[in-house]
Amino acid sequence: MEYKSILLNNVNYISNKSEFFHDLSIDDIIEGVLTNKYDIDKNIFLARPKTIDDVKYRQEIFYDIETPETYKLIDNFIFNFFSLKNAIKNIDEYYDKQRYGVILSAIENYISTLINFYNYFLSFNNLSRGLSNFREYLKVYMENNDFKEMEKDTSIMRKKISEIKYNMEISSDKITVFLDNDNMDDYTVYIKSLFEKFTEKEEEIKNETYMSHVGAHLLNFIYKFYNTTFLDLKKFCKKYENFIDNGIDNFYNEIKCYMAYENYIGKLKKTGLNFCLPDISCDDSISGKDCFDLSLAHKNYNNIVENNFNFVKNENIIIITGPNNGGKTTFVRMIGQMLFLGNLGLPVPGKHAKLNFYDNIYTHFEKSENLDNLRGKLEDDLQRIKIIIEKSTKNSIIIINEMLSSAMLSDASLLGEEIIKMMKDKRSRAFYVTFIDSLSDIDDSVRMSAQVNENFERTYKIIKDYKNRSAYAKSLADKYNLTKGKLMERIK
Repeated sequence: MEYKSILLNNVNYISNKSEFFHDLSIDDIIEGVLTNKYDIDKNIFLARPKTIDDVKYRQEIFYDIETPETYKLIDNFIFNFFSLKNAIKNIDEYYDKQRYGVILSAIENYISTLINFYNYFLSFNNLSRGLSNFREYLKVYMENNDFKEMEKDTSIMRKKISEIKYNMEISSDKITVFLDNDNMDDYTVYIKSLFEKFTEKEEEIKNETYMSHVGAHLLNFIYKFYNTTFLDLKKFCKKYENFIDNGIDNFYNEIKCYMAYENYIGKLKKTGLNFCLPDISCDDSISGKDCFDLSLAHKNYNNIVENNFNFVKNENIIIITGPNNGGKTTFVRMIGQMLFLGNLGLPVPGKHAKLNFYDNIYTHFEKSENLDNLRGKLEDDLQRIKIIIEKSTKNSIIIINEMLSSAMLSDASLLGEEIIKMMKDKRSRAFYVTFIDSLSDIDDSVRMSAQVNENFERTYKIIKDYKNRSAYAKSLADKYNLTKGKLMERIK
């Protein structure tokens, strides 16, 4: 039976060199997910499902993982698999004859991990397609004669090793090793009872793989007494040197990514922030409730402000204005993150979300002037947006943040209107953060505004706002007695 990937089936790879990775803080999010004790391939997070059904295929697995019983089972599987793979990975660090024992232990761990995992797996109902497929794959693999033979050989080999017995005589600076003599006294119980009073509680002695050079020399002596057993062990290790099945290894590498992301957002779930698996469709409508910037939340979850959004069909050009540092950039970055993560089949920040299946995300964020570039900043801005619009389609997302700041207001307004017209012609959905308030007057555009409270303080809430477009300016003018009426009184 062929293993069917739970992550890399039917995908397109995204370049992490795309500008939106930095502009939307996607690179920070991925770096945060990768910061864990298990090795994870970053490229896996660049594999985007080709169809909506492929997105749902991943989402189903997250529904499984969010069940405590399934999470615990998979977490134990990953821990055990990581331990045995780590031992094999570092096999050259062990002494020559010690390596065979390490491999034997790793194979035992491998067999017991699969058996326990599968037996617990059998009790789970209504599993996702991905985990159900793997359970069936595991069943076929374990019923195969090759696995049964390995299990039998491993048991026989362990029995032979357990029959190795020897004695040591320690005298001053000399250690003598000789075959076990049943007539000799066993001091193990006596020594343990002698030092028992120095321990607060009985601790289980762990089977450490560490061996000193003294231990390595002792092993060489024991090898001479049990030469046949060690030769059998060497043959056993040679026979099963590639004991890990490729399909199971692929599952291990892929399920780690699901768990790493679940652990990443789990830290924020504990603070009360919500995550959801969004409804992904080809519908032009998108919405979100109690959403937030995921990268920002990991830096400062105590001061996170949640926002809502709802854009229906034909609401394609969204103009966001308002006071500086009012949360506008964070708002569009949040939407960009949600679209990217949601289309990967990952949970997104928010209580509920409905997102569209896009073909690409393009961002145009403010950049400092490049002295090596002979073009001026304005020309560079226009050249960049021209390329973006030419590449975009009706299924693209365009996010613009404070473009044309180097132009005069009148010129910036005219250029902004022309850019919006070009995006409307392409029917792309665009989020345009701008200081040019008049752009929100363009027909068919949606105006959103960063809000302030009655004390003129920024609330970092972004809402659809058609009437109160000058509220912040008027509130400041009133606060500092700069309204027309107040000024006229002072002139008189």
